[in-house]
Amino acid sequence: MLDLQRYNPRVINLVLTKECAKLCSFCFTGDYSKGTEMSLDYIDRFLTRFSSSLSYLNVLGGEPTQHRNFPQIIEKIEEHKINYTLISNLLFSQQTLEFILKNSQGRLGISANGMELFKKGNRFKVFKKNYNALYTAFKHIPEYSTLLSLTVDKNSTPESFKKYISTLKNELESLPFFRIGLDLSNTGIANNTLLGDIIRAIQEASPTSKILFDCQVPPCIFNYDPDKELYSFQGLSFSCPGPTLDVFYDGSAIHCYQAQKIKINNVFDFYTTRELENELTRQYKEREETIDILEVCKSCAHYLEKRCASLCMGCYQKA
Repeated sequence: MLDLQRYNPRVINLVLTKECAKLCSFCFTGDYSKGTEMSLDYIDRFLTRFSSSLSYLNVLGGEPTQHRNFPQIIEKIEEHKINYTLISNLLFSQQTLEFILKNSQGRLGISANGMELFKKGNRFKVFKKNYNALYTAFKHIPEYSTLLSLTVDKNSTPESFKKYISTLKNELESLPFFRIGLDLSNTGIANNTLLGDIIRAIQEASPTSKILFDCQVPPCIFNYDPDKELYSFQGLSFSCPGPTLDVFYDGSAIHCYQAQKIKINNVFDFYTTRELENELTRQYKEREETIDILEVCKSCAHYLEKRCASLCMGCYQKA
């Protein structure tokens, strides 16, 4: 069974809206509808209730900047003196860019979705302008760093990613950080060593970039020792110890998108993030007792040594 001692949902994913115009092929997060926007009153109530027990926020969507009240939301977060990271596709207007440049109080950084930038119209042109402006403005302040988020999807190969990274290096000011996650929409992950080979290719294509891993990267995808073949990485935790808590406009919250049966219907039934943690931990353990994990995982040393979460692997079957 997974050791949940380090489970820490005090880092909250505040899902401002599920709406997003980018429509990435690998997206698994929602229905993109405008009816999923958080109200300003809701956000104020949430921050008032949980700010004292909250470490920081990830402000995301969908695409958070598509929320009609995005500037007011950021100002509200700043009023409550809560640190946050903005997670965005950077495909926003000049007006939004200017607002973000002027309002950096409490912002820990920006995580930019750097995938599928050459598929439609002037998508890359807008991304490049905004990325370079943000990187240039804040490169001297490490805590405001801009990192590029990459998703290793089912259509990827080591060669295609090397070419993609090479193009980005030629066009963008700098690529100091990559945040790497895996396609969870329809990709077999267990023992899929091609995914590990692609991650190695990303590192080889940009050896000076540091790598941060999303929680869904399991050890079985590496047919090599990451400590020896990846130059600089962190966050590669095989037991998924600290998944954040996704909070939505209707008051509900989930443990993660791939395990949506682990759910809180109304966060306002609780008073601290610790209480939210306890309830999700209870449901997590209860679910793990009944989950039928992948057969390949049952004999895996990583699972048997409790270095990989059986439920998280089960999530790939929509647990």
